[in-house]
Amino acid sequence: MQIAEKIRVQLASGRLKEGARLASIREISDAYDVNYLTARQAVKHLESLGLVEMQTGRGTYVTSPHSQQMMVGVVVPDLSYKINSGISRGIREETVQRNITPVFMDFHNDVRLEVQCLDRLVSEKFAGALVYPSLEEDTPRQLLKMIMRGFPMIFIDRAPLDIPCWLISSDDYEIGRLAARHLIDAGARRLACVGSPFPNLQERIRGFREEANELGVAIPSARMPTSENIPVHSSQSITSYLMGLVPRPDGIFYFNDQYALVGLRQLHDLGIHVPGEVKIVGCDDLEATRHCRPTLTTIRQDPMGLGHQAFRLLSEMMELPADDRLCSRHDRHPVELVVRESTGYA
Repeated sequence: MQIAEKIRVQLASGRLKEGARLASIREISDAYDVNYLTARQAVKHLESLGLVEMQTGRGTYVTSPHSQQMMVGVVVPDLSYKINSGISRGIREETVQRNITPVFMDFHNDVRLEVQCLDRLVSEKFAGALVYPSLEEDTPRQLLKMIMRGFPMIFIDRAPLDIPCWLISSDDYEIGRLAARHLIDAGARRLACVGSPFPNLQERIRGFREEANELGVAIPSARMPTSENIPVHSSQSITSYLMGLVPRPDGIFYFNDQYALVGLRQLHDLGIHVPGEVKIVGCDDLEATRHCRPTLTTIRQDPMGLGHQAFRLLSEMMELPADDRLCSRHDRHPVELVVRESTGYA
């Protein structure tokens, strides 16, 4: 029902006002280059949704704005986390002036709930969705099926590998580059990076390593642990592992602030001074980074900006025919270094 989708977007955007007469079925048929029966089925589908009313002998008319509300799903792993709540606020702000209702679905980092949320998007005929996926178990396969059916969907932060899709994320490669450059500028030469197997976080590691190499600082793989190559992958155990290396690192980049804050506490418990012996950089600019001791140097993302841009991308995708959505696109949002005490700056 590509024709119905296109007309539905025009209704939701306000381009077709309440009481306006819709083009005749013959005109729709000519405009979209389809046969009469296909055009009539599209209009009947819109009528079944309560968006238009077909009046015998008079034509088809747009119904009240209330019935034109489209639902857009927002599927996230944890709305309580700062980044996710900021993204959600940005999305909500974008929908305020439109006839579109965002429906927020928090799957609480539970893959079973995530699958239920994805099923709901299809069964309740959502107009599209913004999805921050776990990429665990069978969810990539389910997402692929939705994409191949032409379901309008924008991925946030990460997306399934080798699947044609649209993705919006912070500039993860730049995050790594900023961290490496700043640690080296602060005097660190034995750099380490605590990573994660998620594709977007691997981009941070790649940016970190390549920027360090460009600045003449090589990083052996032993100083780049992830949850895949450390048996017990808590921040405490990874930090203890790094401090057991000879020579031990004098600059560490943690892939997020939560790990950095726990690592900072672990270094304190080990009697290792920050920033005197080890300098630390995190990522996300959580509120706690401003109140710990020492305060944490971090890379600030713009979650609300991500939310705004994600919704604009979805609106753009919804305007396209289903076949034209099957392509790869990755928009990257800018990030900012926030310098504090953990790298030797007051």
